[in-house]
Amino acid sequence: METLKELVNKVYKDLQESDWIEQYPDFSEKGIVAEILQSLALEMMPNFVAKDKLEEFVDESEKNYKEETFKKYIDNYSEFLDKVEQEFYSGLLVWLVEEETQS
Repeated sequence: METLKELVNKVYKDLQESDWIEQYPDFSEKGIVAEILQSLALEMMPNFVAKDKLEEFVDESEKNYKEETFKKYIDNYSEFLDKVEQEFYSGLLVWLVEEETQS
């Protein structure tokens, strides 16, 4: 995957074809999936930017808040998106376990 949009489409499609959709019916709305993935990406992004470029990244992001900016500062953007996807599914497992323990 090369873009967050591709990641959203992939995860959304995968969810629709899986049993996860039964556990999380809200995920039948693509906008909800997109919001969660975008939120995860933004939360994880600073960990993927070189420490010596972090301040420069923040400054440029304030001026040009686009995916091209993120790609400029994240060396392997495709790997970053893979990590976002992994974090998303890890979160689903945690939510499922928490839900089961509360029942």
